[in-house]
Amino acid sequence: MQRLLGDRFALLAEGETDHHMIDAYSMQCGKTNHTLYLDLYHCHTPAPDTAPEGFTILR
Repeated sequence: MQRLLGDRFALLAEGETDHHMIDAYSMQCGKTNHTLYLDLYHCHTPAPDTAPEGFTILR
């Protein structure tokens, strides 16, 4: 994992917290509201193999 330091990236130290942005998407399924949190800023990491409970990954 990397973090932005000014105009360059540096590797995080083991166990160091990564204070990056995530996006929240609110959606309504029937009468139930859900908020899905997505990290679109670490695209170099593999996509997850499992979806949150009640959701499906479509590829």
